[in-house]
Amino acid sequence: MVDSIVQLLPEVSVGYIGLERDETTAEAKSYYCKLPPLKGRKVILVDPMLATGGSAIQAIARLQAAGAENLNFLCIVAAPEGVAAVEHAIQTCKSPVPHSIGA
Repeated sequence: MVDSIVQLLPEVSVGYIGLERDETTAEAKSYYCKLPPLKGRKVILVDPMLATGGSAIQAIARLQAAGAENLNFLCIVAAPEGVAAVEHAIQTCKSPVPHSIGA
């Protein structure tokens, strides 16, 4: 997906957040994060599949902590439970993030 986004938006800066599921707790754990400066920039979180929403919620929190304020989430396939979980997480966070999430 990143290659397609870069083709559409050639001036874009790309960052990476690596998450993997902890088999014991079933929660997403970060193993890698490299982001460009985010303050004052439009941020698009790209993930091919939204299932439970756990990884997306972790990534959104990481992006917010790094200064993202104008944040959108783009995925190809989304389970209704994942959409609901991400929408709930965004609505209940201390600094609401503008979002474009829907089924």
